[in-house]
Amino acid sequence: VKEKLLTIRKICDTYDIPLIFDEIITGCRVPNFTVANWYGIQPDLICMGKALAGGYPLSVLGGLKKIMSNRDVFVSYTFSGLPVALYRAIEVMHELDDVTLQDFWQRAGNFFDCFQ
Repeated sequence: VKEKLLTIRKICDTYDIPLIFDEIITGCRVPNFTVANWYGIQPDLICMGKALAGGYPLSVLGGLKKIMSNRDVFVSYTFSGLPVALYRAIEVMHELDDVTLQDFWQRAGNFFDCFQ
């Protein structure tokens, strides 16, 4: 998978196409927080969802300043500013770090190894 994503990154760079990672499902659920971080690939835009807020409804779009600061683009989405979800996202970010996620995945791997 990593090699394919790196190839896509190169194609996007060659043709000046923004690379977008949809991490609605994977964000906060894979080692190193996102697939982008896990594989060391920087997307131009990234979308994340409610896992970021501990299950509360939240959607997040982030990206490069040159794209996000473009005043010709309007972005609006249903769960972009629910106060309780934003509060939970801040709490989740205080609790999570790469070591914690790596430890979680190591323990999960050890658990599943018991059934092989």
